[in-house]
Amino acid sequence: MNPEKDFAPLTPNIVRALNDKLYEKRKVAALEIEKTQGST
Repeated sequence: MNPEKDFAPLTPNIVRALNDKLYEKRKVAALEIEKTQGST
């Protein structure tokens, strides 16, 4: 099983930002995910 495939729409940068301890970086990553989910 490929763990990266489970998060196919998420780039490594977004995953890294979601795990960041700074709230602002996590918020930006969440907004980026919402933006990409809306376009599908």
